[in-house]
Amino acid sequence: MPSFADVLRGVREAWTQRRSDIEQTAQELLEHVRAGAVSRRATVDAIHTKATSQLMRRFDRTYGGFGTTPKFPQAPLLQYLLSLAVLGSNDARAMLTQTLVAMAAGGMYDHVGGGFARYSTDQRWHVPHFEKMLYDNAQLVRIYVGAYRLTSDERLRFVAEDTIAWLQREMHPSFAPAAYSSAQDADSEGVEGKFYVWTAEQLRAALESDADAALRLYGVSEAGNWEHGLNVLERRDPESVRGLLGLSENAFAQWERSVRDRLYDVRSQRIWPITDDKVLADWNGIALRALAEAGRLLDRADLIECARQTALFLLNTMGRDGRLHHAWRAGTLRVESYLADHAQVGLGMLELHAATGELRWLQSAHQLADQMIDRFFDSDEGFYDSEPSPLPMRARELFDGAVPSGTAAACELLLRLAGIYDRSEWVDIAQQAIERQIGLLAQAPEAAPALLHAHLINQHGAHLAIPANPNADQLSVAARNQFAPLVTFVTGPPDSLPLLAARTTSELYLCQHGRCQLPAQSIEQLRQQLSVLHEGSGVALGKSLLPGDSS
Repeated sequence: MPSFADVLRGVREAWTQRRSDIEQTAQELLEHVRAGAVSRRATVDAIHTKATSQLMRRFDRTYGGFGTTPKFPQAPLLQYLLSLAVLGSNDARAMLTQTLVAMAAGGMYDHVGGGFARYSTDQRWHVPHFEKMLYDNAQLVRIYVGAYRLTSDERLRFVAEDTIAWLQREMHPSFAPAAYSSAQDADSEGVEGKFYVWTAEQLRAALESDADAALRLYGVSEAGNWEHGLNVLERRDPESVRGLLGLSENAFAQWERSVRDRLYDVRSQRIWPITDDKVLADWNGIALRALAEAGRLLDRADLIECARQTALFLLNTMGRDGRLHHAWRAGTLRVESYLADHAQVGLGMLELHAATGELRWLQSAHQLADQMIDRFFDSDEGFYDSEPSPLPMRARELFDGAVPSGTAAACELLLRLAGIYDRSEWVDIAQQAIERQIGLLAQAPEAAPALLHAHLINQHGAHLAIPANPNADQLSVAARNQFAPLVTFVTGPPDSLPLLAARTTSELYLCQHGRCQLPAQSIEQLRQQLSVLHEGSGVALGKSLLPGDSS
């Protein structure tokens, strides 16, 4: 066996006598490695390209949304499209914006009180099933806020803030003002929709001289646009009504606000639908995330404070015995605890940290993730939705419904936290859970869009390290206001977290897969880095053939 000295002599001899051969071999090896990396990346991104193609086949090019009737918002799918649009997919952007605009114009949106009904009974979003769910509206707040930041369409911002106003006004249980009720019923006096619909005569009595313009704005007729002379309010052609009134955009907005306020006052005299005021941890976690993100991206400190209060309620009231309990009402805490509770509340805490820079919320998210793995993860089978029990089977649902599956939410939480705390084993857990379903993701993207979104985060996500106290300087505050749904924001004193180790204050560090770019010293530099990050995603763009693409 040659000695180490013999090996060194052989290396020196080869370098001096056959250097060109070695350099050629090294170049060939480097090209092989690069080709392998490019091939793997192309394969990974092909999943999302194929998923987008599948979604386009199902997309309603006339009215937006997916499928025919009944037509649901499918919020997890819209969230996935939003992230694809940020990465540059023109088709995702077109499908997203057309759907959001159409939903907000139709009767599924409450044009008097704000908020969305559960689904539309028809293809064009006109007549809803009038029940309003917390989970739908909280998710749609996030999507409308994000779409506003993507497009600068002020109507999208209005709908987001109007929906938040409904949540704040009507969805707090009397016994828990920091939490949110589960749902408002569709029925009033035993009749579905009675609380929400109008006759032309009722509108005329409420609005007097403004009635004719309002009837035209909301598509109201004497015969009714629904049944039995009743009208479901829509908002299809506001510009023609504004022209008829001869008002500027601001003046028209004030006029419409006055009309809505008067209609709301009249409607409030009716018998209200029953509110299901139980508090569910996972749905409140989704609401917490929506409030924190809206507060951060819309510069609304009041919403961030509301999110703080909701976070404290969830931790102090529903967190017991080393786990988060699922349901609470009027002092009674149910014993059940589920994967989605820990995952969704953890994601809410993570977003509250992004909005405030306060470490306590990040630490809570980390603790919830630990509990989640301890109680719901099996190293051989992956995540289960429920804890172990004497029963021979444990619940597990991998498909999304109106909300993301527990597995998808858990994967997103772990992927976002792993880079902050240097927990590579959490990346492995999430990757394995995603890879178990990789065949499904491209073939049936509507079945598991939240898991597709977690896959996007795994491949194209990044972390923004902001080494500063929460309000130490304008740069850190401005950095947290950036819209980047695949980026996780981390703020704290240098060396307070593994991701912040040896960082310098007044600099921003955009990191991906353990590698960080040169520190940005201004928001302009950060925006350029984010742009390059998105442009280099590899997600296929293409010329969109869908209506509504303004890119």
